[in-house]
Amino acid sequence: MANMESPRMLAMAKLTHEELLLRIAELESAPKRAANSLSYKVGEKGGISIYGTGRFPTTNYAETWVRITAFTTGLDMDTIKSTPLGQFILDHQHELSFKNGIKEWDIPASAERVGA
Repeated sequence: MANMESPRMLAMAKLTHEELLLRIAELESAPKRAANSLSYKVGEKGGISIYGTGRFPTTNYAETWVRITAFTTGLDMDTIKSTPLGQFILDHQHELSFKNGIKEWDIPASAERVGA
């Protein structure tokens, strides 16, 4: 149960009935995300955060996401480039941080090439 003394609860208590109805209408008219949709974002440290997998985003280096995609789908590198994740990486390469000094799309998909 929420603490009735919290600043948020105190602010809500000060709203009039009309203001509350207006706020409810605003929230109901806001665009809704599909429950199973995923979205990508470049984090402040250059990793790719994927939202929609759980309560919190999951963040990894681009090459880690590519390796996971290759492992789970069996797709080759050229095919991965045409996926939504691959397109996101291509569009945001200049913002991303890469492990092992790699700065281009040729992200190694095999564990041998990344030294793991």
